[in-house]
Amino acid sequence: MVLREKAYKIIKERIVSGTYRPGQPLNEKAIIEELQISRTPFREAIHALNEENLVQVFPNRGIFVRDLTLQDIMDGFEIRYLLEPYVLELASARMPASLVENLIYRIDKLDQTNYSALLAEDNYFHQILIDYTDNMQLKKIMHNLYEYNRFQVVLLDNPEAGFISNERLANAVESLKEHRAVLCCIQNGNIPAAIEKMKFHLQQARKRTLQ
Repeated sequence: MVLREKAYKIIKERIVSGTYRPGQPLNEKAIIEELQISRTPFREAIHALNEENLVQVFPNRGIFVRDLTLQDIMDGFEIRYLLEPYVLELASARMPASLVENLIYRIDKLDQTNYSALLAEDNYFHQILIDYTDNMQLKKIMHNLYEYNRFQVVLLDNPEAGFISNERLANAVESLKEHRAVLCCIQNGNIPAAIEKMKFHLQQARKRTLQ
């Protein structure tokens, strides 16, 4: 792995996971020393993250994790609503029945009080859809959208802090119930119904996020 890619992946993961919080300044010197890289690959990584709207660079002030706006969140859901039903349609034609059954089983066996596990399962479901999509450009777009969605979650809560509101926990449970409804439609061979369930899920997810 080239040093630029190493720096990019590490910094990006820390941003979307909430290790680096929205609005937090990034200490260039400290990160360079920690990752044992020079200033050039660090700057190249920051440039790429700036292109993805994950950081902001201010001359004479420094580098900051970007603060998301309400419009950013609405824009993300609008794009997902346009693309994700199609992703589901492509993926459902390639997903083996055993995988669909296993995804339903995983949801049924989840500890509904474990917020981190609920989020991880949510991410896993969407990652599976990407994995079974055979359009490489679409895969790349959706991967970036889901990474941005993880970044949005950071604004709403911070699992590392050890406190999650009952409302956020209930929302995570409801989201997985909607995933399960989509999967049951796929299992029954009713793809049009699965697509409609996915659209409903995205509408509800948008509503929950904006609330």
